[in-house]
Amino acid sequence: MSNYKKLTCTDIDEATLAENAGRLSFIENLIFTYFDFRLQAFEQKFDSAYAVDVLEHIYPSEEAAVLTNITGSLKPHGTALFGTPNLSAEKYASKLSKLGHVNLKDAASLRLLMQQHFHSVFMFSMNDEVVHTGYAPMAHYLWALCVGPKST
Repeated sequence: MSNYKKLTCTDIDEATLAENAGRLSFIENLIFTYFDFRLQAFEQKFDSAYAVDVLEHIYPSEEAAVLTNITGSLKPHGTALFGTPNLSAEKYASKLSKLGHVNLKDAASLRLLMQQHFHSVFMFSMNDEVVHTGYAPMAHYLWALCVGPKST
């Protein structure tokens, strides 16, 4: 039994959507659909959004539209969780990883970005599997828990 009525998963890669839909077909109320947040907000309003390992793949020129459309897809008291590799850890990344990461953030720039789109932003860092509020420049990964979209 799930704790949610429905979970909608979106991507702009149809092969990834199909693979995930097949692999996770046993989960109830899970929907996979092609959607491009660079172009528009979702017509349906959601309670929350979850974007992990997404922001670093969005070109800076597309960033404002994506975030505006994500916040425009949330209910007025909606929440969003964004996770992204930390810019300060880039020097340890592989060549392949660096090719795909076109928009890395540090904790300060991620907070400022999210504050443009949400009323409240709570920042966390992560090393290995430990999430903490410690010294962000030494973290490998960053989390921004955002509450209250400004665009709804």
